[in-house]
Amino acid sequence: MNEVRMINDLLQQKEGQCIDRKSILVEPMALAVSLVAFANAERR
Repeated sequence: MNEVRMINDLLQQKEGQCIDRKSILVEPMALAVSLVAFANAERR
């Protein structure tokens, strides 16, 4: 699968437990909190 197709597939997915979109302007600490929460989330 090429990179462009992977990016397009990600852009079309809805946000949910596995996808969380962030603004390019997000502060690093706010992003870190989200990443830790994602890492600790239980997958259903």
